[in-house]
Amino acid sequence: MAGHADGLEDFLAGADFLERHWGAGASRFRSSGREAHPAIVGDYEIDIIVQGYPGKSVCHGGLGWSTLALIRGKERVALIDTGPFGYRPLIREGLARRGLEIADVTDLVLTHCHHDHSVNWVMFKDARIVIGADEMKWARALPWGEN
Repeated sequence: MAGHADGLEDFLAGADFLERHWGAGASRFRSSGREAHPAIVGDYEIDIIVQGYPGKSVCHGGLGWSTLALIRGKERVALIDTGPFGYRPLIREGLARRGLEIADVTDLVLTHCHHDHSVNWVMFKDARIVIGADEMKWARALPWGEN
């Protein structure tokens, strides 16, 4: 249980960092139980679709949930990561609350190939997918069914 508290402290410390470096508007990223407003950075709106949580387990390693962010601007709609299978309804609901549908997402940015960050890429058949070359090389080298 102590791992969960440590993860929450890390998350809150990260929110404090954002406030110090991006200004008071960055505090909207902090989970508060109420609907947050997007942060405005230049010509872009940055919004959290699903708030993640960095958790730990003594027996099973990481139990965190990934955060999904939406970046809108210059006629593009980018989703950062797609989360695990259980996020599918949350993705649809989060987009709908912002007046968007799956088909409106023009770009997916996958931070890495772990299932809890990338498995739902298949929901976005028309989106451009962006992932680092080294990450893709690593993923393609894994035997099917091994990860």
